[in-house]
Amino acid sequence: MRATLQRDGAPVADVAIALHSRAGAQLWRALHAEHGPEIRGDPARPPAAPWCAVVPAGAGADAGELARVAAALALAFADHAARPLPPTRPP
Repeated sequence: MRATLQRDGAPVADVAIALHSRAGAQLWRALHAEHGPEIRGDPARPPAAPWCAVVPAGAGADAGELARVAAALALAFADHAARPLPPTRPP
């Protein structure tokens, strides 16, 4: 999952969450392609899943606030992903 956090319509941070390695590699490369040196690590070697990355969009971003929001998003996303899908009805 990837989202841009905004405040008053202005980007505050780019947040990416990977729960599984199959999605994590592509997401990791996309972050590196867009943010380049702002992302620590090798673009060819994503961190082991699960992981969450936060890239502040400007110098005015509060790192502590961004970390708390990203952690809450990651937990909510993981909780949602862990829930079984509701049964489907035959047509």
